[in-house]
Amino acid sequence: MNRLVLLAALASLAPASLAQVQTNVPIHQHSATDVIDGSQHPDQIPDIAAYRMVLLSLSKPANRTELQATHQNVQLRSAGLNDSEKSVLIPILAKFNSDYHALIQSYNAAATAANARGERADIGSFLIKRDQLVQATHDQIKGIFTADRWTQFDAYVQQEKKHMKIGRGEVSKY
Repeated sequence: MNRLVLLAALASLAPASLAQVQTNVPIHQHSATDVIDGSQHPDQIPDIAAYRMVLLSLSKPANRTELQATHQNVQLRSAGLNDSEKSVLIPILAKFNSDYHALIQSYNAAATAANARGERADIGSFLIKRDQLVQATHDQIKGIFTADRWTQFDAYVQQEKKHMKIGRGEVSKY
């Protein structure tokens, strides 16, 4: 997968501000059979993909704007979190946001260099690192919540699956 395809795929999952930056990226089309529609088959969306999308949606940069902070607070409230839980979670989400975007920048730089040499970029390595970041963030959040709160948060993520669409490639291992 080249840099442009990755950016197009990420733009469809990223916050609007990131998607706006990528306006010159061609859209990668999937046929209906290549996509899992969570409204019809939420059970087919892997948890790692669901957590990635929820974390991307909930996370904002450390230096978030007032509008981003307001939006984030509404989202966290809809996830059932109280003020003390939000205050602990927001820095974790900001670190995830920073690390995730750094990972993308690193991959894009490597992909650009590989393309210049006429080679293919190592998307498999990127996907493994991406999923490791999601899993580490998942584990960190799980570690700060009580068992009951974690169960509620996980239920929120599971419910969000019905609003997701992912490529079938997300269900296979890299």
